[in-house]
Amino acid sequence: MTCRSRSKVVCECLKVTEGKVVEAIRSGRACTLRQIAACTEAGSGCNACGLPVSRVAGSSSLRPAFSASATLWL
Repeated sequence: MTCRSRSKVVCECLKVTEGKVVEAIRSGRACTLRQIAACTEAGSGCNACGLPVSRVAGSSSLRPAFSASATLWL
């Protein structure tokens, strides 16, 4: 992931960046989309960012840390 992509906003409502999502996953604080929302607030607004956040979380470099089986917003 480049510096440019880390600054890319994935949640427009709350201006959460890709880097903030990656940091939450790599730190071990977030393994599901629900936990990502709790840590970063991404997805706690209108939920339109579910797909972009899922794509970041499911990227090949993060797969071991992210639980793909728990990807639903609940």
